[in-house]
Amino acid sequence: MNLYRASRVHLWLAPSDIAAIEALPVPPHPRTSFDEAEFRSAIAHSVSFTLAEKVGMIAAAAVYTQAQINTIFLVLLEEELRFNAIAVRILAARENDTARENDTARENDDRADDVDCGFVWEDYG
Repeated sequence: MNLYRASRVHLWLAPSDIAAIEALPVPPHPRTSFDEAEFRSAIAHSVSFTLAEKVGMIAAAAVYTQAQINTIFLVLLEEELRFNAIAVRILAARENDTARENDTARENDDRADDVDCGFVWEDYG
């Protein structure tokens, strides 16, 4: 689940909020078995829940069944995959826009050089 946590999610989530959620203790949960650090991290990096909802989800870990824990992980994984797909498309579009802007700037520079020489290529086209 660490794919989008590296950088993209920080465009939408405050690092201080992520750190606060990841630092919360998970109450004892004798009926369930899961990686507590991954549980906190998955919840902290979710873009679907408010800070208060995230705190509540971690506080309620003691009363969840194993099926509920598994469902939480599944939902957060699906969210992460959707978010990654959207983020990749957004970043690719930004890169394309930047490349187009750079190409346009180079063309304008080339035309400015032509004018500086006393002629414009289009005149002789």
